[in-house]
Amino acid sequence: MAIKNQYFMLSIACVLFILGGACSDASQSSVNGKALRYLYTKACDDGKMSSCTELGSLYNNGASVEQDYVKAANLFIHSCEGGDMAGCTNLGVLYERGNGVKQNYIKTVELYSQACEGEEMTGCNNLGFLYKKGVGVVQDYVKAADLYTQACDGGYLLGCISLGVMYENGNGVEQDYVKASSLYVKVCEGENIWGCYNLGFLYETGNGVAQDYIKAANLYTQVCESENAWGCTRLGVLYKDGTGVTQSYDKAANLFTQACDDMHMLGCSHLGVLTFLGKGVAQDKEIGRALLNQGCNGSDQWGCDKLEELDG
Repeated sequence: MAIKNQYFMLSIACVLFILGGACSDASQSSVNGKALRYLYTKACDDGKMSSCTELGSLYNNGASVEQDYVKAANLFIHSCEGGDMAGCTNLGVLYERGNGVKQNYIKTVELYSQACEGEEMTGCNNLGFLYKKGVGVVQDYVKAADLYTQACDGGYLLGCISLGVMYENGNGVEQDYVKASSLYVKVCEGENIWGCYNLGFLYETGNGVAQDYIKAANLYTQVCESENAWGCTRLGVLYKDGTGVTQSYDKAANLFTQACDDMHMLGCSHLGVLTFLGKGVAQDKEIGRALLNQGCNGSDQWGCDKLEELDG
C-alpha cells in the first residue's frame, strides 16, 4: 500500500545543540516558544544556516509564531544559499505546494536535486517521489527507485518505506515481496510506525512472509496505539472478521469510530456498515448510510461500493 511521502524534517532541534552545546529532552521542553524563536533568530543572524532553516520551519508550521510562508521561504532561501541542504529541501517543498512562492515544479526539482547531491536524504526521497509521479520531470520508476535506495541507504527511513512500496508493486525494480518485507522490518525497528503498518499488511496477506494473522494484529495494535488511524482501521477489520483475534463487533466498532474520528475514510465506511446492520453498535440505517456517504465522498472506493450494494 502506497504511503504518501513526508516532505519536511520539522522536528525542532535541541536549542543548546544549535548554539554549540549539548542538551536533554528536559532542557528542550523547558524552553518556551518565544525563547526558541529568539535563540534560532540569534543563531541565524550569527551565520548558523541550520538555525535559519529551523526558524523557517517555525514560520512554515505556525509553531511559536504566526504562520508566514513568505518569511519561511525567505529564510529557506537564505539557508539554502548559505549551504544548508535541509533549507534547499524545505524551499523545494514550498515551490511544490505554492506556499510563500509561486508554484514551480521545475524549481522544485532543481532544489531537491541540489539537496540530494549535498547528501540531504529527504531531498533524495522527495525527488524520487517526483520521478515516481512524473511531476516536473518525465515519469521514471527506475530513477525513483534509485533515489529511494539512496535515501534509505543514507538512513532516511521514509525512503526505505517508499522503496519497499516499489518492490511490492514491481515499479522500477523486479517485484519482490521478501525484499519489501525486509525493508519494512528495518523501518519498524527504527520506530517509524508506517513500516510496522506495511509489515502488518504483508503478514495479513501472506506476501513475502508466512501468513500470520496474529502477527498482523499485533503490528496493527502497535500502529493504532501510536494514534495512527490506518492501523486502527485494519485492526478493526480483523476484530470484525475474527481473524488473528477473537471476533468482537464491539471492539471493531470502537476501532472504526477511532479511525473515523481521525478522518480515515475507510474507517468511516466500515463503521457505517456496522451501524447499518446493528453489529457492535445500535442499528441505525440512516446514520449508517451517512457514514458510508462520508467515506465515499472522502475518496474511499470500498465505501462507494458498499453504498451501491445497499442501493441495489
